[in-house]
Amino acid sequence: MRPTIADVILVAGFVLLGIYLAASGRASEPGASVEVRNAAGEILSFKLSEPRVIEVEGRKGKTVIAIDGGCARFVASPCSHKICIKRGAISRSGEWIACVPNGVVAVVTGKRAYDGITPW
Repeated sequence: MRPTIADVILVAGFVLLGIYLAASGRASEPGASVEVRNAAGEILSFKLSEPRVIEVEGRKGKTVIAIDGGCARFVASPCSHKICIKRGAISRSGEWIACVPNGVVAVVTGKRAYDGITPW
């Protein structure tokens, strides 16, 4: 079965959308603060310029987030695979880390253009 013109247009559209989203994510500025959303939906905001350790209660337990040197990173979480910890530090506006099983999300905020990816 041969691809139709509509198939080609659809694939080309997805490729262009992917290129746009990848390019817009790199153009962000250094962030000013990090917003942390817990499993209950509460949003807490912290300046990236003030070093601290934050404990956020999630569905499975506490997630620990460290802010230091203008970056935020998950350092401990009760999830099994620890993908949120392996993600590393975030510091640029629009970057985010999530511990999905625990329901905790951290997003760097500041001056940036709309990127189409950030969860809120």
